[in-house]
Amino acid sequence: MHPVARIGKSRVLTAHLIHAKTDHVLHLLLESGVSLYGTMGCGIWSGKVKVMQLLRNLYQVGGDLNGITWCGVDMSYADANTYAIQTADGIVLIDCGNGETLPQIFDNMRYWGLNPDDIRACLLTHAHLDHAGAAWLLKQRKVQLCAHRETTSAVASGDERCCGFLYHKPFPPVKWTALSRTVTTSRSVE
Repeated sequence: MHPVARIGKSRVLTAHLIHAKTDHVLHLLLESGVSLYGTMGCGIWSGKVKVMQLLRNLYQVGGDLNGITWCGVDMSYADANTYAIQTADGIVLIDCGNGETLPQIFDNMRYWGLNPDDIRACLLTHAHLDHAGAAWLLKQRKVQLCAHRETTSAVASGDERCCGFLYHKPFPPVKWTALSRTVTTSRSVE
């Protein structure tokens, strides 16, 4: 992989990182105050380097395919991308990962100055474990969950539609309550 380090406004440093040298090179870059942007497929650094601010107020804070979170196996498809959108009213997550990586997601948010206690809502794109497995943990934190009616039904039952069997893990069901919203039309959720 070729992570790109942006130094200042114009200089761009590309480092070819391989195997054992990865750890040393990244330490040097980080110690020099370099901000890292892009993707990293290196398992050594998975979950340790927070590399994704996509746009102002939009961050990728989870996802194992590019090393932002790590589930024990490199590029395992076990943890989907999680995005945080900072708004004037708090933070909205899009998906929440598989549950195991929620502490890593929160650490990644803190890296960007986002407080996990400011999460107000989480939009679940669909019910698969890698996207919605942490929903029960967010519900314990009083985060409003939002999803399409098919997703709410699957998440509430934790059945085969959540695809826990693909990850050899059970899906923890989430009872849909007044804290949750079911989206039934193409209208916006407020």
